[in-house]
Amino acid sequence: MQKIRLILNQNCQYNCIFCHKENIHYRNQSKSLNAQDYAFFVRTAKQLGFNIIALTGGEPLLREDILDIIKAIAKTKCKLQITTNGILLNKLNKINCIDHINVSLHTLDKNVYNQITNSNKDPMNILKYIKEFKSINSTALKINMLALKTLTLNKDNLSKMIDICKQLGIELKIIELLNHKSSLYFPYKDIQAQLQKLGYQSLRDYRGGQVLINSTSKVIIQRCLCNYIKGRDDSDSYCQKYNDLFLTPDGQINYCRYKEPLNAYDFIKSRDKKQLKNLIEKSITLTNQCPLKTDIKKQILT
Repeated sequence: MQKIRLILNQNCQYNCIFCHKENIHYRNQSKSLNAQDYAFFVRTAKQLGFNIIALTGGEPLLREDILDIIKAIAKTKCKLQITTNGILLNKLNKINCIDHINVSLHTLDKNVYNQITNSNKDPMNILKYIKEFKSINSTALKINMLALKTLTLNKDNLSKMIDICKQLGIELKIIELLNHKSSLYFPYKDIQAQLQKLGYQSLRDYRGGQVLINSTSKVIIQRCLCNYIKGRDDSDSYCQKYNDLFLTPDGQINYCRYKEPLNAYDFIKSRDKKQLKNLIEKSITLTNQCPLKTDIKKQILT
């Protein structure tokens, strides 16, 4: 495990039909970590081999102190990523210490976009914000598109999203839906098949997924980890290799979507590096007890 996802909030301008909040719901919203708390946690985790930090939410750019958080974490010299819905992307226009930005943009069709996000936003505005950002900032940017049957993984939408990414000179990542029981679920192997019809061939593996190329562009497809490892004998080792640790705003370390978190809040606030390292090490060890080898009693929230 090399990546830690810092869940900065659970607030968002949208209420997407697929959102599962990583099945992580922090309990005490009055006990929130600040920029220096996050920096301390990241410095400690870095000593244990974690060198990639992803800021997520909710919508992380809704945090009033988001720029303080970004600057504090950047000082740790870890690779810093952020995932956003793009509405407030201009907050990052003049920030140059982020290594990678992921913008969730599933379609450019306004009706479909509003159906997915339960909003009245225009996805063309998100596209405009991306273009504005790219005109003044060289930070790498990727568009994340969730694979949703009939909504996004139809030939017309897929081709349009590939084309717009070509025009912008950015990567498109297609992500498998977590809830495999949903009527919108589109399996990973079918995503591969759709791209193969468009002339794409596998280039290399990518965190349990693949990078595919054709003569003009590159596309990343991301397998849903929990769907893939369910019932596999090697689920423990696979999870430990490709899964991420999550830290909630109230200092809970989540090492598995289906298990209770470990409380790191007091250790972070008291700057107890020894105890915090022990807890992070414990969380890494506990990933070797994957519940997906057997039936899961706790159902995923979607």
